[in-house]
Amino acid sequence: MIKPASVLIVTVAILLLIVPGFFSSHAGSMVSEQTYVEVTVQPGDTVWDLARHYGPEGADLRQTAYRIAQANDLEGYVIRPGQTLRIPGGRAK
Repeated sequence: MIKPASVLIVTVAILLLIVPGFFSSHAGSMVSEQTYVEVTVQPGDTVWDLARHYGPEGADLRQTAYRIAQANDLEGYVIRPGQTLRIPGGRAK
């Protein structure tokens, strides 16, 4: 007959072998480094224009505009000429 203590020891040993490998293999996928492009606002620019011109290609324009507002602590989508904005995931032009 197998003793419960033996089963417990084997179970703990197996978990100690499996769990660290699981976390190390997923650590890189859980942390993604955000890239930004810095843009100086020109007269007549809007957040939507900047999202269209500098945002990630194929991204939803609404999400990109929202992320620009968040990344730059904008109140609404009000920007001013001369202001430097960070465009998350942006592409240089």
